[in-house]
Parts: sequence; C-alpha cells; structure tokens
Amino acid sequence: MSWGEITDEGLAEVEKLIGVPLRRSRMQWIETTTKDAIKHFAWGIGDDNPLWLDPNYAATSSVGSLIAPPCILYALDSTIIAPKLAGVQWIYAGTDFVWFDHIKIDTTFTVSAKLLSQKIKKGRRFSRWVLQSGKVKYFDDNDQLIATAIGHVARTPRHQSGNNEKNIEPSIHRYTADEITNIENQILSEKRQGDIPLFWENVNVGDKIPSVVKGPLTTTDILAWYAASQGALHYGGAHGDVIRYRQRHADYHL
Repeated sequence: MSWGEITDEGLAEVEKLIGVPLRRSRMQWIETTTKDAIKHFAWGIGDDNPLWLDPNYAATSSVGSLIAPPCILYALDSTIIAPKLAGVQWIYAGTDFVWFDHIKIDTTFTVSAKLLSQKIKKGRRFSRWVLQSGKVKYFDDNDQLIATAIGHVARTPRHQSGNNEKNIEPSIHRYTADEITNIENQILSEKRQGDIPLFWENVNVGDKIPSVVKGPLTTTDILAWYAASQGALHYGGAHGDVIRYRQRHADYHL
C-alpha cells in the first residue's frame, strides 16, 4: 500500500472492519458530565441557557436538575470513525445524532463504536475519495442507551487532485460594519423562553421556530470550541505529542 493514497488493497482492509467494535480511548475528552464539564462546554459554544448553568433555575424544570447541552456528546466521543488508509487525510463531514434522554449532570458514560460503511466517490478535486460512516452509542451509568451518533468522514488522498484545482478561486466574504451591527442586534433581541413550558399539543404544523443567530465565526470561537469539546485530541496533543503527530503525518505540509 502507498502512504497517503487510496488503493484497492487499502479499501479491502477497511472492509474487514465493517461491523467490528473499535477502540475509542483517544476519542474522548471527558467521561463524566460534571458541573464544570457542562459549564465549560456551554461557555465554549456560547450558550448561556440556565438549564446548563443555573442549578436553582434547573431545579424548577421538568428534569429537576442541571442537564448538559445535547452536543456535549462531542466531548464524550468525537464521532470520528476513520480507520485504516494510512496517511490519507480525513475531513469531518457531519454527524447525525439521535437522543433518547437528557444528558444529565454527573453521568459517567461509556461508548461503543463500529464502522458502518465506506462509499467510493469521485469529485472535481479528486479522482477517487472515500466517505466512511460509523455509529457511536452512548450509554449511561445504568447501561441505558442515551443517544446514538452516525458520523461521516471524507478520506482524501494528499497528493492527488484534479486539474481544475488551480482554477478554483476562494471566495472570502468581508462583513461590513452594518452587517456586523445587524447580527449583533439580532443576537441581543433573542427572547429566552426556557421558563415557559411548551407542550406538544400546543405546537402546530407550520409554526415558526425563532432563529438562533451565530457568527461571524472567528478564531476565538474555534479555539473555545476545541478547548471545551476536544482539547487537542485530533492533533496529537501538546509538546512532544505534537512532534509525534507530525512524524506520523510527515507529508501533511507537501
């Protein structure tokens, strides 16, 4: 097999792993949804919902205690399932979550993960790339299934691209002062309704859900997200771990 390339031999090795339980020790940033873990994740995504942050407020809710933002599951497991294909770049391509219960405070989770499929694709930049999809299950202290996540990862060769790549001009939007002001005004005008119960029988087809405005995305936003949800897990950690990561991916800069 050639390093960093998608080969028939490499794809055959991946096929052997479909349905096989996979180790996840490097995919978890936290194991227990402590008060601090919930708070830090909420800060990282800029969500000050009192259900995550205010014990007195949360005590009056239907749950009766603090709960975590649903996507804290990313901190419990990254949902990245991209085995084999040594040296082939992986690119996060989305996750489909299903929740069966609230993510409650002080719950210690265990996870299981399996590769579901790999699909060979063609595109403008790469003559052949692969979409790998895997399923993660999240279990609580009582071994109850709390949520599932089907994660998708694009695997692309590092040194092979189509002839049209050099003709693709990046499009960068520059926000005007008026656009920034408009975004800020929308954020500040959002109404909190968490203390007003909303029952399913009071919801009708066609009802509008109020917008939640985010952005523009900044480097600070990205750093806050990684600090809260993943640390440096995907990039080898810090200090000597960074060097070891670069050695494993020595062609990343070519």
